[in-house]
Amino acid sequence: MQWLDILWDAKVSEAEDQEKVYNTTLNHVKDAQSLITKTPWLRHTRWEETFAGKDMSVLVKLTEGPGRHNHQERRVWDATARVIRACFNGVIDCQERGWTLIPFWLRSVDRNKEDTKPFRMFIAPATLYRYVSYWQQYILFSLRAMIAEESVQFNARQRETLLELNLLLNEINETTDDTEIDKKILQLSILLIQHSDYAKERSSLIYFTGV
Repeated sequence: MQWLDILWDAKVSEAEDQEKVYNTTLNHVKDAQSLITKTPWLRHTRWEETFAGKDMSVLVKLTEGPGRHNHQERRVWDATARVIRACFNGVIDCQERGWTLIPFWLRSVDRNKEDTKPFRMFIAPATLYRYVSYWQQYILFSLRAMIAEESVQFNARQRETLLELNLLLNEINETTDDTEIDKKILQLSILLIQHSDYAKERSSLIYFTGV
């Protein structure tokens, strides 16, 4: 009976090890070369080519909120929320001042021509909260990826600003005014949004949306 128990335990342990290996491989992206087997979405986004060989569980962790005891990341997270809400409040301020043409320019993707429809002013609080959280995740993702994930690309100005933000975080203490952090995150956000589709470096924002 003792030998039977030992054999049973060995088989169970072997099965558990195999399951762990299998679950690990599920997170790794394999590039399917045949276009026939790819969906239109995969062909259009080139998702498999972008993340081929990557462990998606590692990349997903880069998008998570700040750790409970990571005060530096918490300040970035909170500052990003302040910046986005301040931007939205600025849009509302335009409406209250009667500047009715500006919302058409805000919605436009062409700097030389206004859009035919205005920027949407009325957003449900829950929706705004969700939009803010997306950008919070993206800013933290960029800050972490700049240090730990070489597949995420930044141009020279973006990388310089990320390094400046990281340096600023290392220099501050609990009594430091958050204004400088807010300014740096606003500067970084603008640079990330303005990333050219024709730049040598792939947009980190597009990369982030694939994670």
